[in-house]
Amino acid sequence: MAFTARRRAAAAAPGLLAAGLGLLFLTAKGPAVWLGLFAVLWYNGVYTRLKRITASAALPGALCGAIPPLMGWTCAGGGLAAPRIVLFSGILVLWQLPHFWLFAIKYREDFKKAGFPPLFPQLTEVRLRLIILAWVLSAAASTLLLGAFGMLAGIEAKALCLVAVCWIFASVGRAMLKGGGFFYSGKVFFRLNLFMGLTIGSVVLDRLLASLPF
Repeated sequence: MAFTARRRAAAAAPGLLAAGLGLLFLTAKGPAVWLGLFAVLWYNGVYTRLKRITASAALPGALCGAIPPLMGWTCAGGGLAAPRIVLFSGILVLWQLPHFWLFAIKYREDFKKAGFPPLFPQLTEVRLRLIILAWVLSAAASTLLLGAFGMLAGIEAKALCLVAVCWIFASVGRAMLKGGGFFYSGKVFFRLNLFMGLTIGSVVLDRLLASLPF
């Protein structure tokens, strides 16, 4: 059954990749097409292969998650070196690492069955939690720069972003004190994803309010 599923996936993947890249080529500007092609090659040629070798594969893999906003930015006429989009993509990189680590720890047995290496086996549970906490707080603190870089101009969007940052700081801090069982139960993973949703929502809200005629 598993072999059949893999064959079906392998048969469907080229067509889906070709369709996606084809749509980019027909509808997007040059940089977006090249970014999309890079994401495909990097994810499948580098990141996917590294996942079976080292748990640190999440570091280069995080680049793939930072590419979609760059693609949208260039389609809208922005430059790849613009500080605002570099900051926003960087926040996604910071967020993706604890996001993946929490997911991998919660489903560690499934990862083990699939042949993936254990996540930082040389670290104690407390130190691993501290590392994840540091990355979460770094991602949260970095979102406070969105206003300084002009991505949050309105008071409503700034307030939403500030509330999200304060909430994730307090929420993850409390989870840290409750111990590893609670920290890795999936609740912190959910809250981290919700935080990123609120962060993106604050940027969208700012643009929507700025476009209103009143």
